[in-house]
Amino acid sequence: MITGNFSASLNEATIREYQKSLGLPPSRITVPERNTVFCTVERVEPERYFSFRWIPYGIDAEADPTNEPTTLVEFHLEQTAEGTLLTIVESGFDTVPEHRRERAFRMNQGGWSGQAENIKKYVERK
Repeated sequence: MITGNFSASLNEATIREYQKSLGLPPSRITVPERNTVFCTVERVEPERYFSFRWIPYGIDAEADPTNEPTTLVEFHLEQTAEGTLLTIVESGFDTVPEHRRERAFRMNQGGWSGQAENIKKYVERK
């Protein structure tokens, strides 16, 4: 089994401001302990596909890590005439408890936009 560990630091005030910018009411977060397992790799097909499961917006203080459903994050790579097309899909939000669903969806959506931009910057440096 392959897992991802949490090793970043979080700034709750910054996260609350970001929530406000999305039109969400600010919420408390739970900072994971260092090296907490936050995801489990589901499948790897080199140069074509990668997927993992995690708790969407799992730092939400209202998330229950022992009982919270996970979403599936998939990275699809496809060769095109122009290079490689990367498609990122996160599914399973319908299983997220209703009181957290919109916040989890919107926070993850914003996070993936930022990660896609990081990937773009990395690729353009090559």
